[in-house]
Amino acid sequence: MMEKVINFRDLGGLVNLQGQRIYKGKLFRSANPCVGSAKDCGYLQNLKLDEIVDFRSIEEKRNNEQFFTQQFNCVAKPIFTGNIVELINEQLDSEQAKSAMCMVYKRFPVDFKQEFRYLLKLAEQGKVLLYHCTAGKDRTGFATFLLLSALGVAEQSIMDEYLLSNEVVSILKQQLADLLEGFAPDADIWEAFLSVYPVYLETAIAVINKQYGGVYRYLTDTLGIDIRAIRQHYLEN
Repeated sequence: MMEKVINFRDLGGLVNLQGQRIYKGKLFRSANPCVGSAKDCGYLQNLKLDEIVDFRSIEEKRNNEQFFTQQFNCVAKPIFTGNIVELINEQLDSEQAKSAMCMVYKRFPVDFKQEFRYLLKLAEQGKVLLYHCTAGKDRTGFATFLLLSALGVAEQSIMDEYLLSNEVVSILKQQLADLLEGFAPDADIWEAFLSVYPVYLETAIAVINKQYGGVYRYLTDTLGIDIRAIRQHYLEN
């Protein structure tokens, strides 16, 4: 489907607890689309995207992205939780690396409410959306958890969708190897940083349950989201 944009997928087709299916062609997630080929850009243009929400920090962006961003309505909502290259260079062992990733996920629902709220408010309006970060697995994965929760999808189905990002770990390794300029971390550390594990997302969910009374209350009370509006826009009757 895509030549250079990895971890790209449509949330359409997933079914919620009420048996309603999410419309295809309305909600998309990916890794950085700015690396896309001309064919990739053409494909994205055919999707008639209303907006592309970019969760990357300034440090993650490159000077040659202007060609892509001029073709779409791109909005930056940066979520910066630390530099993965710096973490890898600290030469943590695999368990320490996993703990570091869990700490990142703990911050998502607490420190970045406004950024995730922005995406969900667009969903209230029924926008055709693509949202992404660099790898499309952590910030994008948590955003997907919130969207699918608002749409009433079962937690296990959300987790299954989240874990699909593991299919592109080998490509992420190559991309990061270029940034590390030849430094090769231990294989277990690679896996800890570049894979997604259930415990990562479960860590964020535990924070939501403990501090905000569950995901429904987090969405409605903390973020001020109209769940009914989102469901009306994206769910088949």
